[in-house]
Amino acid sequence: MMHCFDAVTLKLGDVHMNTTLFSVARAICLTLLLALSCTSEAQQSIPSPSPAPAPAPAPAQAAAASWGKHGMVVFGGRTALFASHMPMFHAPHDLQVLIQFHLADTKVHDELAQALTNKSQFWSLDPEDFDLQRLSPAHTTPLRKFSANFFEGHFERGGQQRYVSHTVIVDKVMMFRRLRMENKTETLGHYHVIGQGKERFLVKEIDRRPDFDVIFKLNEFTKPNLPKIVKLPATSLAFPEASSLKKPLLSAKNTHRSPGVVLYFETEDLR
Repeated sequence: MMHCFDAVTLKLGDVHMNTTLFSVARAICLTLLLALSCTSEAQQSIPSPSPAPAPAPAPAQAAAASWGKHGMVVFGGRTALFASHMPMFHAPHDLQVLIQFHLADTKVHDELAQALTNKSQFWSLDPEDFDLQRLSPAHTTPLRKFSANFFEGHFERGGQQRYVSHTVIVDKVMMFRRLRMENKTETLGHYHVIGQGKERFLVKEIDRRPDFDVIFKLNEFTKPNLPKIVKLPATSLAFPEASSLKKPLLSAKNTHRSPGVVLYFETEDLR
């Protein structure tokens, strides 16, 4: 009987041991599962490294063929102010552009107009960079205004800076032409008559290579109904003799007078 009891006791001990081992194993498994779960959550909570930022794309305007700094000759008087782009036979400057403008600052506008009226000279403007194509009358987003510094004389050739960072308001685009590269000889040059009243100017179409850019200020005259375009001989890189202007511009009784004065003349940039 004792052996049977011992055997029964042993079996009960084995069951107890097995139960204990099972509990331990279960606790270990739960601990492992909990650790794995925490590790997974920790991995999810740690943000992955951000990729290196891609280089910023160049501004759309910077890619434009006509983007750049477009210096302009400034002329006019009390009735109107004009600015003529200083062109060259290469991008981004291969456009002849002429605008009528006013300044947002009325005081400076009046001072500039008075200075141009008092002296037969030209000024120039050094503008912020912009796309010259946006001065085309056909452009979908035309340029309405830009900022510029103003110089008495040529801004790159010893001119004196007078006004800094003033807003130019574009009133009208009076000429917008792509420069022509053909070589012409013994042909007529076309000069646009710009302005009104007693303040009139001639601006030559740049229509060949080489050529010259000229702005001619007319003296007062009595002949009414001036033509919009005056045709003059163009046989060399020089402005025609003043005498050739008397017939198309002056009345007979004033043929003894000088028709005007050259404000601006440039040929080096148009070789």
